[in-house]
Amino acid sequence: NDAFDLAAENGSLIHTNSWGISAKDYPWAAGYYGTNSRQADEAANSHTNMSIMFSAGNDGADGNADGEVDLDSQGPPSTAKNVISIGASENNRPTFNSYWSSFPSNPITNDKVADNIDGMAAFSSRGPMQDNRIKPDISAPGTFILSTKSSVAGACGWGAYSTEYCYMGGTSMATPLSAGASALLLEHLKENVGHSDPSSALVKALLTANA
Repeated sequence: NDAFDLAAENGSLIHTNSWGISAKDYPWAAGYYGTNSRQADEAANSHTNMSIMFSAGNDGADGNADGEVDLDSQGPPSTAKNVISIGASENNRPTFNSYWSSFPSNPITNDKVADNIDGMAAFSSRGPMQDNRIKPDISAPGTFILSTKSSVAGACGWGAYSTEYCYMGGTSMATPLSAGASALLLEHLKENVGHSDPSSALVKALLTANA
């Protein structure tokens, strides 16, 4: 709660989070509404104009090798009710010859990682929650995202583009991308629609309805 309260005191309207409990490492966490989920919901209720976003996680797997990504792999606190949980979809970079080779069966194994903007990234964690709520709320591109690279960083994620940029993937890339889109949405609501203080509930509703 301290993290959310401090951001609200500083006037933040969007709070992006790329952390959580791995359902792969801790199977009990799959779809679980934990203490930190409750705390995130409390923060969302206390700071009604701050949109709190959480990456859904990267624990997507095909455990029974049936060619379909298994359900129920999303861990807390992205399982919270009032936050915006973000899954990862594929980017559109069809020239990259990278495949989901770590998955055991087709059609996933021979599917390109970034050639279908209507497709989910195979690694993206999925719901539903243990109480049957649908999560994640929305998805955004999360494969081969071009991002800035620190000058003192070592090996570069999914491959270097230059000394200053590299490719990376994950719901932790999809979530800040969604935060940036939400900033543009807030700007539109304020400057073009006349909302002086749009609520996080309105932002979430518009994002999910348009998705």
